[in-house]
Amino acid sequence: MAQTDEPIRRPPKVVLGVSLFVLILLPIFTMAGGGGIALIMTILSVLGLAGLAAHKAWKHPIPIWLFFLTAFLVWAWVTQFWSPYEKVSGWSNAERIFVSGLIFPTVIWLWAQMRDHPLGSILRKGVIFACLTGIALLFVDAVSNFFISFLVDPVAEGESFARRHADATRNVSRGIVFYSAMVFPLAALVWPLKFGRLITLCLLGILSVSAWKLGVYVAVIAPWLGLAFGCLARKSPGLTVKTLLGLAAIAVMAAPLFGGLITLVDENTLSKFPASWEHRLYMWDFVFRRISESPLIGHGFDSARTYTDMITLSNGQTLTLLSLHTHNVGLQIWLETGLIGAALAGAAILSCLGLGQNFAMKNSDRAFGLCGFLTVFILASSFSFGVWQFWWWATLFLGLATLNLVRIFATQDNSKA
Repeated sequence: MAQTDEPIRRPPKVVLGVSLFVLILLPIFTMAGGGGIALIMTILSVLGLAGLAAHKAWKHPIPIWLFFLTAFLVWAWVTQFWSPYEKVSGWSNAERIFVSGLIFPTVIWLWAQMRDHPLGSILRKGVIFACLTGIALLFVDAVSNFFISFLVDPVAEGESFARRHADATRNVSRGIVFYSAMVFPLAALVWPLKFGRLITLCLLGILSVSAWKLGVYVAVIAPWLGLAFGCLARKSPGLTVKTLLGLAAIAVMAAPLFGGLITLVDENTLSKFPASWEHRLYMWDFVFRRISESPLIGHGFDSARTYTDMITLSNGQTLTLLSLHTHNVGLQIWLETGLIGAALAGAAILSCLGLGQNFAMKNSDRAFGLCGFLTVFILASSFSFGVWQFWWWATLFLGLATLNLVRIFATQDNSKA
C-alpha cells in the first residue's frame, strides 16, 4: 500500500473533492457515535478501490502484512460456522468485518498518492480543520452535559431522557477515544507549524478534560503516554516502533496468561477496585475460563455476545458479566478464534515491523505521529473495545492514511527533535 512511482490516474480533483466532503461530515458523525466513522471510511474505500483499479495496483506484490491480515479475517469468518451466535438477516458480522478489513486499507494508498500532489496541501488542511472542529464540538458537549446533542436532536415526547442521555454518553465517549488516537496523526501535520507543539499540548488537555468529565479514563491516560512514546520516537524511531508493535503482538498472543493471572485475585481484593474495573476483572476471569474450554479453534465469531451470566458488584449493581465483547482485543481473539486466530493476528502485527520502522525513520514528524497513535490504539484495544467493532477498525486505517499525508522534504534533518 505504499506510494508508487506511477502517478494516480484518477483525476486528483475527484479524490480531493470526495475526501473533503467526508471530512466535512467527520465532526458531525463523530458526535453521533462510531457508526459514522465506519461510514466515512467506507466511502473513502470505494474511492480507493476505484483508484486501485485505474492504477492497476494489483500488479505490484501483495504486502506481507496484508497477506496475514487476510488470513486472519478468513479464519475469523470460518469460525462463525460453529459459533452459537445466530445472525438476524443479510450479511453476518463476520462477513462485514471481512470486507471492511480488506477495503479500509485502500485509503492508506489513496491518500499517499495525494501527499506530494499540488492539491495535497488542501487535503492536509481539510484533515486539520475536521479534527480541530470535531474535538471542539465534543469538548463543548461533554462539559455542557450534552447541550449540542440534545439541541440538534431533542428528546421527543414519550422518549426516556435517561435512555437518550446514556446513548449520548456512549456516542460522545467513542468520539473522544477516536480523537485521542487521531490527535497524533493530526499533530504530525501541525507540528512543523509555528505553534504546532502548543496546539498539540492544548488538544491533549482538551481531550483529557472531556474524557475525565465522561469517565472515559483510558482516554485520560493514553494520550499522555502517546505523547511520551511519540517524543521518544523522534529520538529513536526504529526502536520505538519495534517496541510498540512487539507489545501489541504480546497483548494478543499472551492474553490468556494475563487472564490467568486475574483468576488468582480473590474477591475481597476485587471489591476494592472502582466498579468499572471490578466488572472488567470479573469479566476477564470468566473469559479465561471459557478460553480453556476450546483453546485451539475458539468458540466462534461473536460467541461473546451469547453469554447471559449476571454478576452483582460490591456496590450492589447487577450487570451482565460479559457485555457483548471482552473489552480486551486479545482475549476476544482467543475466545472466539482460538490459538489459530491469535497466531495469525500476531503474525499480521509482527509483519509490519520492517515497514513501520522504515516509515518512521524517514521523517521525525511521522515517527511522532505513528508511535503516539499506536500507543493510544494499543491501550484502548486492551482495556475498552472489542476486536470486531467496525468504527475502531476504521479509526486504525484512517489514522494510518492521515500519516501518509505527512510530507518528506529532502533537506530535512530527521535527527532533530
